[in-house]
Amino acid sequence: MIEKKNYQIAKLSVIAKVEFLPAVTQFVKQAATKAGLDERDAGRLEIVVEEACVNVIEYSFPNNKSGTYDVIIERLPGKILVAVEDKGTPVDYTKFDDVSDSGLGVFLMKKIADELYFKNTAEGGKRVELVKNLPYKEAEELKLPEEKLKPEEMVLAPLTEKVTVDFMVPDQSRELAKFVYKVYGNNFSHESIYFPDKRIEEIESGLLDACVILNERSEIVGHLAMSLSAVDSMVGQSCQAIVDPRYIKHGLFKKMKEFMIDNANARGMYGLYSEVPADNIINQQSNISLNTHEIGVLMGDIISNFSRSKNNENVKNIRTASILFYIKINEEPALNVYPPYHHKTIISKIYNKHKLNRTIRTTSRTNIDRALVDKTAVRVKVLPETSTAYLSITDYGLDFKQHIMFRIKEFVHRKIECIYLDLPLNNPYTQLLCASFEMLGFFFAGVIPEYYETGDVLRLQYLNNVELANKKLQTASEFGQELLDYVLKAKQR
Repeated sequence: MIEKKNYQIAKLSVIAKVEFLPAVTQFVKQAATKAGLDERDAGRLEIVVEEACVNVIEYSFPNNKSGTYDVIIERLPGKILVAVEDKGTPVDYTKFDDVSDSGLGVFLMKKIADELYFKNTAEGGKRVELVKNLPYKEAEELKLPEEKLKPEEMVLAPLTEKVTVDFMVPDQSRELAKFVYKVYGNNFSHESIYFPDKRIEEIESGLLDACVILNERSEIVGHLAMSLSAVDSMVGQSCQAIVDPRYIKHGLFKKMKEFMIDNANARGMYGLYSEVPADNIINQQSNISLNTHEIGVLMGDIISNFSRSKNNENVKNIRTASILFYIKINEEPALNVYPPYHHKTIISKIYNKHKLNRTIRTTSRTNIDRALVDKTAVRVKVLPETSTAYLSITDYGLDFKQHIMFRIKEFVHRKIECIYLDLPLNNPYTQLLCASFEMLGFFFAGVIPEYYETGDVLRLQYLNNVELANKKLQTASEFGQELLDYVLKAKQR
């Protein structure tokens, strides 16, 4: 039976002593196996959970100080999550000269954790979340053929053929997987779409809305999704756009995007953002025709030679840029924002272009160190499959620079290629401290409205030995070109 909601399997409170560790890891392994992980993946999960617990015992309660930590096991759509959480001493990144001495790098080992989240809280303590995907059968195993459309089958559908767009229902998940195989073969980067049962869970969880277009024979010829970070999110991501190449003159993308905008409007959401390949001028034009506008450029966002069947880890990823778009759907609350002085002009243009209700504020460096909290509150998300990491600062501490320096060293050491750093624009310290991060190698990417619960974020980007595809970067508007030129200039500084 497919679970329709996330639920907690167990929560253990454990004394922070090594002698109790085997009992904890054995329980995690057995619980994960009962929840659907196979023995091999459950064993791997046991390894990283053990390392996370050892970190708590060794670093969170120094000088033999007594303490406890919690181990939480949750069932998510298509995933098992294990969180290790404590209220001890936050990690002091100033004392690690070498990431190999920290014990934290193990979390980034590929093929162990499918996703990793790390949060060092400003008030004390930390939380590490380790995610393993459940082993669902994909379409090929369910006797759905892995066949791309052959050249002789690429006959354009007549413009008189009627198509209809509607919400995707769970029962269409297998046909969707079959459709993706026809269009992309094994090279579509959103992996869950190949696993019908996992897609069913995503829809029923409320974290994904999807629409499909059917032709007169009730075949799927188009798909678009809206991904949400929480069921009550006020901003979503429009993603996973797929159009049957035989229907490219039918305006299917525009039909689906309009449908999803109407859906977001009905939910009372503030807006939708999307990432469009910088070499796909037609898709950009379609977005602009719907009154969406550019908000940034992510230089290494897309893996051009992505393949799920690529087994050779030595094959170098070739990456290309994507253009960030945003559409304002409903009026959002008025916000005060503190853009860095050197980015104030371009950020003001982004706000004016989208008619966002923002007031630009300025702040002072007076007694900055006295006002900062002790430890920086930051959330880390690592996706080994795409060699991408996301750092999200929610509160600045005295260790802000050392913390981010440590993370850069760790990611570079683990060969993470693209690192994105999100800074809260409602926090005055973003205005003051942004330049410090840029001195470490980050550069401007853009602004994502309402990305945090507290408001907008300024996104910076860092490329680690990235090979960019030899493709011409294109934009479909004068403002898009201005934004691209700004990002390229920032990259060269």
